[in-house]
Amino acid sequence: MAIGRRLAYSMGSFANTLCEQARNRIVFFYNVEAGLPAAFTSVVWGIFGIWNAINDPLMGQVTDRTRTRWGRRVPFILLGAIPLGLSFLLLWTPPESIRLKQSATADPGDDGFSMGTALLLSLYLFAALFIFDAIYTLVIMAYNSLYTEMTTSARERAKLGAWREGMGVLALILAISLMPELIKQIGYTGMGAVFGAATAVAYLISVLGCQEDPDHMNHPVEPGVISSMKTALANIPFRFHLGANICKEMIFTVPVAMLPYYCKYAIRIDPIPIFGATLDAKVLEGLLLGIPFLLVIPSLLLWSVITPRLGSRISWMASFLSFIPGTILMMLATDYPVALLGTCLIAPGLAGLMMHPHMLISEIIDHDAHQAGKRRAGVFYGINGAAVKLAVTFHSILFGVIMTTTGFITPSTALPDPAQPDASVLGIRFLMGGVPAIVSIIGALLLMLLPLPLSADASKQEG
Repeated sequence: MAIGRRLAYSMGSFANTLCEQARNRIVFFYNVEAGLPAAFTSVVWGIFGIWNAINDPLMGQVTDRTRTRWGRRVPFILLGAIPLGLSFLLLWTPPESIRLKQSATADPGDDGFSMGTALLLSLYLFAALFIFDAIYTLVIMAYNSLYTEMTTSARERAKLGAWREGMGVLALILAISLMPELIKQIGYTGMGAVFGAATAVAYLISVLGCQEDPDHMNHPVEPGVISSMKTALANIPFRFHLGANICKEMIFTVPVAMLPYYCKYAIRIDPIPIFGATLDAKVLEGLLLGIPFLLVIPSLLLWSVITPRLGSRISWMASFLSFIPGTILMMLATDYPVALLGTCLIAPGLAGLMMHPHMLISEIIDHDAHQAGKRRAGVFYGINGAAVKLAVTFHSILFGVIMTTTGFITPSTALPDPAQPDASVLGIRFLMGGVPAIVSIIGALLLMLLPLPLSADASKQEG
């Protein structure tokens, strides 16, 4: 596959990551900037989460059942790119007339609170999320499914995966660095317009690198979403893949969520003077994850060479296990340099976890297509997308239980910066480093027990 095609296709990953990172600020925007009380925001997000879990397999099935002269997947990316950008802007433009101006911490009984306005703003948020996610899921399911179809070569998939995830890392770095400044200069609406336009353009460019196999158009049409989901879930290797992917998602979710707690209470970051300047705590906190993400890019190139030789399953197991030294060091660190060393050590594992799940699910889909005589990548990716959302639920439960049982003291007006008990600090350390180490072991075990040696078979056949 030509480099130009890999680069063009990988722009879809750039668009996806840019969208996702910006969307992480939605709760803060509606809660603090638009004035929607936290209880309302929480309810809307909870209802949306249920829809989101249903949405993934549903939209994946839609792409599997589509038949057009331009293919099954490409039309959704081509025709969905601009509506996706516009729907992203819609998230950041609730009408001024339904924004609540008082503090988001105000109680519903306070003067100036309007239950009707709060309900209207909640409905706007839900409708905007519903529209955005329906389009986003259609586009991303089509895009992800194409990865399994553009090549069946393990070597080519490794190279394509490295390019794809590298562009995702670039988008992540840009989003983290540019979003606060854009909001400061042109506001949330301006940021939504810029990121929405960049998302649309990047997906349109990705179409230039997409290539569908015309033979797949002759495969029988899937019967229905429920039947297709049952068939996919009956695939035993796929079940093990889902378990490992939930573990992977926990590794991505938990440390990012715990980072502010870890920096403030576990390693107690202080400003550091360097080259005549002073790096404040926020900058140093950002560098704890920013530097490892930069190191991910050369790590992806390394994995693109190693993975075809080991196979995606063995390589994914190695990615999980390579996480453990860094996470243990993060858990034990008492100062910033040691913590930074720990986060840098996770870079190779982080790169592998970004790349190998897509390669292994591609092999599972290949195997299923060979047995069933039809390719249904959309429904496999849809169920996978719904399952990994369980990681957020698991993290929420774990966070609540550990922080509560260890006696974490929530800051308040009376105690803006309370000293935390030792047990609570240990709990934060465990969540930051211990949980990722444990789920890494579980993920590696699940892959070891996966009943078909798909990766090994694929690499041997290629060799």
